[in-house]
Amino acid sequence: MDMSPAFIKGAKENFPKASITFDKFHVIQAANEAVDEVRRTERKSCAELKDTRYMWLKNPENLTTAQQETMAKLKDCDLDTAKAYRMRLILQEIYRYPAAIAPMVLQDWI
Repeated sequence: MDMSPAFIKGAKENFPKASITFDKFHVIQAANEAVDEVRRTERKSCAELKDTRYMWLKNPENLTTAQQETMAKLKDCDLDTAKAYRMRLILQEIYRYPAAIAPMVLQDWI
């Protein structure tokens, strides 16, 4: 379901015994928002992050050649933005794990 507090409240009131599960789209969307927040904060002290917003919102296979080159240059800068981006990619990969082990992998990620 959507991560909206209204949806959560409605589900709890109408289906008190049901487990609440958030869909992949909304979880990754929240992770992307977190990456962008880190980038905006770090941009204040790192000029190299100027005009890189959309690069951090893409999966590596969808980067343009220019974005791949920019990403390679920024790789050695030890950026919090790059760390947040890697965390988002790992979170996304957790959805590919079998259901039996995905909760353990998610717990390790957390």
